[in-house]
Amino acid sequence: FRLAALILGFTGLLVVLGLGEGFPWPRNLGDWLGLPAGFLWALSTVGIRVKATTGPFEAAFVLVLGAWIGAIIVAPLLEPVPQFAMLARPWAILGWVMVAGLFGVAAAMVAIMWAATKLDPARVGVLLMAEVFVSAISAALIAGESLSWIELLGGGLVLIAGLIEVWPARSRKPVPAK
Repeated sequence: FRLAALILGFTGLLVVLGLGEGFPWPRNLGDWLGLPAGFLWALSTVGIRVKATTGPFEAAFVLVLGAWIGAIIVAPLLEPVPQFAMLARPWAILGWVMVAGLFGVAAAMVAIMWAATKLDPARVGVLLMAEVFVSAISAALIAGESLSWIELLGGGLVLIAGLIEVWPARSRKPVPAK
């Protein structure tokens, strides 16, 4: 079942990420930064599962701290620093960003870190593949991005992979010795 889930999941991701336009190599800086981030995420979920000595709050804290340090280092290299005073209601924007980070991102990270200590790394990976599909739907609903039928098909494959992965496997009863 796991092999089927992985094949379906990766096929779905390839479809969502634009296989029709050639192999979905990273096309921009965000894609290239996401590629090593994905490898590091996979490595960390294996490490968390194999040697889970920290709790989900501590693991999430280290993850968020690393993200902040990475953002502080990389962000100035990407774009000019925005003029804080030129933003409309900058303190209100900063407040909403802090609320979203605290209750949205931090809560999600704690949940993911907790799951990584309880589930096999492959299962965590398959379940997190749904993030791509959820992001595409969110972009369509919130930002008005287009979502084609082929992307919906790929997303459906990812969701089916997730269902296969969490489907309870029937355990075989041992055959009694004669």
